[in-house]
Amino acid sequence: MEAFEVKHRLDLVIRLMDTTTGNAITGKSVQFQKHGERIHFVNKGNGTYILMNSDRSDAQYEIFVDGYEPGTVSVAYGESRKPYQTEDIYLIPTMGKYSLSDVLTMEGTLEGIESLEAIDITSSDRMISSFDKKKLLISYYGGTDLIEKEYALFHRETSDFEVFQVRKVVDKASAVIKKPLEMPYTVKDSIVRIVKGKVLPDNRYLLRIRDDGQKVKYLVRYVVNGMVHFKQVDFRNEEERKLEA
Repeated sequence: MEAFEVKHRLDLVIRLMDTTTGNAITGKSVQFQKHGERIHFVNKGNGTYILMNSDRSDAQYEIFVDGYEPGTVSVAYGESRKPYQTEDIYLIPTMGKYSLSDVLTMEGTLEGIESLEAIDITSSDRMISSFDKKKLLISYYGGTDLIEKEYALFHRETSDFEVFQVRKVVDKASAVIKKPLEMPYTVKDSIVRIVKGKVLPDNRYLLRIRDDGQKVKYLVRYVVNGMVHFKQVDFRNEEERKLEA
């Protein structure tokens, strides 16, 4: 009998995360589409889905998950030497009867808005202790490992923050980042996770945070026509949840 060898190629790994918590999205009905057609991804558990044996063409995938706003991810293979692409997708919880928990919403329309994100300014789990610019090694105390790909360094004195990307976690108190920190910092500055918002082509914006019954004070960073803006927002105050250029 002639033997046949079946080979499978891993092309894309997508991890679905709840943007308000950073937790993996599990146990939900998930659907991926490309140009309106359903695409089969294999569920590997813990919010991870893989695409195998595709044509590896650049594409945009739409993601539909029960209890969350639809998401999109653009994948560009180009001339990458990586055997497969990895994407972390942060989805925003819905409101109404399908909502998974209580949330507070910032939404509206702002001409020229390009991006929107926020950090919890009451969080002080991790504090920066030092940064080695040559080694790109950031050291901190308190909290846990930097398990996400991106974090913010919150400058309390100037009420702004700088986003940095994690290349490799060294231990529970240090990590190597991809680029040098550009803004000055003090040991009082916190390393906090980022809540991602959503901006649509028609200038609508949307951001939601979990309402845990405690303080809900956030620092919102948004870009309008290339200009960066920061705004402290108490999400229990509806008037503060409006953005202006």
